[in-house]
Amino acid sequence: MSESHQRTAAPGTLESAARFLRGSLSADRGTHAGHSRRAEIERQFDRLYRWAKEAGCIADGQKLKHARPGGNEHRILHDRTSGRVWKFTSPGKAGLTCEATIDKEKITASLVDATPLEYLERLLLQNEHFGDDIELEAIVIHAGQPCIATSQSFIKGTAASMGDIERTMHDLGFLKSPHGKAFYRPADNLAVWDAHEENFLNSGGIVVPVDLICMTATNQMVELLGF
Repeated sequence: MSESHQRTAAPGTLESAARFLRGSLSADRGTHAGHSRRAEIERQFDRLYRWAKEAGCIADGQKLKHARPGGNEHRILHDRTSGRVWKFTSPGKAGLTCEATIDKEKITASLVDATPLEYLERLLLQNEHFGDDIELEAIVIHAGQPCIATSQSFIKGTAASMGDIERTMHDLGFLKSPHGKAFYRPADNLAVWDAHEENFLNSGGIVVPVDLICMTATNQMVELLGF
């Protein structure tokens, strides 16, 4: 994979990219198809790169060069020209997801490297359920590895308190898990992890999530969340 100076993606390509990856999973009859998680991540990145090349959204790393660390998953850049915040995943990685496993009849959870599809679906869920406007901008090649570049509107605010977060999530129909900073909404089986103060902003009294791990909960995950 080499760098290119093609245009970035148009609105709507977040769903398009996710749909392309879902199709490749269907062909392989499963998410991991017998591969290790790392091998599956690499396999999906190869397909995502193929999609991005055909869609004309392989981008150079100019914005990435000016981005700063923003938590454990991204480097971020406030693009004042567009008024949007760009986020870049680490090279060869697609953020994190929560994985529930059973060991000797005990269910445990851990944050693990997400596959590109898990990452894109997480962003789609945040758009759908929290009114965000995350867009897939490009695949950027850095040090020979792909980074997923997205953007979302800049929100001026301060870190929300946990009390504000809990009230906001309650108003949205979520139940707080007794185990950590996670929530579950039975109405649509939506689980939200990593719901801590740095991932919500208080903007003029309105509490807005900006970076959550959203996913459709499995039965194991619902039990793990305490419901």
